[in-house]
Amino acid sequence: MYRGFSVTIATLSTANTIYFPIYEFTKNYLKTENDDLGFLGYQWKDGDLKMYSASALAAGLAVRIITNPLFVVRTRMQAEIFTNTSDLHFKKKYGVGIFSI
Repeated sequence: MYRGFSVTIATLSTANTIYFPIYEFTKNYLKTENDDLGFLGYQWKDGDLKMYSASALAAGLAVRIITNPLFVVRTRMQAEIFTNTSDLHFKKKYGVGIFSI
């Protein structure tokens, strides 16, 4: 297949597996805060753009922090063709398959 394809699949599946639960957790946490003023002094309501934006920001930040090293590996594997076009060199350096990283 394509160079770095296995790492791409691993990275994207990891990112999506992390993103959606954190997004839902953050959204539910903001809605169920029992203080009079709510979390950060704001009443978070269902359907409020600020609640969805804050949840997406928290989930996106967590995903980027966790998956950034995987994206670096993926980019280096895909850019390897520009330094040496030999397929043997690539397989020696990275192996074959998803578990070769």
